[in-house]
Amino acid sequence: MRSVKKGNRWHFGMNCHTGVDAGSGFVRTVEATAANVHAVTAAAGLLRKDDGAVYGDTACLGTEKRDGIRNSSPRSAITYRINRRPGRFPQGFRQRH
Repeated sequence: MRSVKKGNRWHFGMNCHTGVDAGSGFVRTVEATAANVHAVTAAAGLLRKDDGAVYGDTACLGTEKRDGIRNSSPRSAITYRINRRPGRFPQGFRQRH
């Protein structure tokens, strides 16, 4: 376990990264990392060879550009659908609350 500073607050502990099947909603892979390990680093360990698409939040931006994924033929064929950051939406797009 490690500590990490976010803003002016210190956090101590671990992160639990999960891979969930889109069809059934069942958790199929789990990876626990120290608190200072970023989610994009752990994302490659959550992928399986039979995955067709990956859905993720903004913490997973750039997953498809990582060397371990770009150089692997089964993983590079996966469609990556990652949410954009709030300031990166097209002009005229309104977010609904």
